[in-house]
Amino acid sequence: MKKVKATFLALSLAFIGAGTIYALTIENNNPTEQVKIKRKCRTCDGTGKVKERITHSPCQGSGCEACDWNGYVIYTVTCSTCDGEGWIYVR
Repeated sequence: MKKVKATFLALSLAFIGAGTIYALTIENNNPTEQVKIKRKCRTCDGTGKVKERITHSPCQGSGCEACDWNGYVIYTVTCSTCDGEGWIYVR
């Protein structure tokens, strides 16, 4: 019975050793997948939109009643930092 156990143990260790050697020498043809980490865009605070001042064309910035005498109007536009996603991907 001791010889059977010793033979089984020796064969088990041989298979484990062969598996380890195979695992260490096999070529990995699959490139590793790069993980994308995203964080909230600081420019638009994650909304994807920013407010932009544009000179009021009819009064050419001098101010009028239509622009509340500011000379500009405020438009909401897509954030150019995150392209409107609200998230920025970091490596």
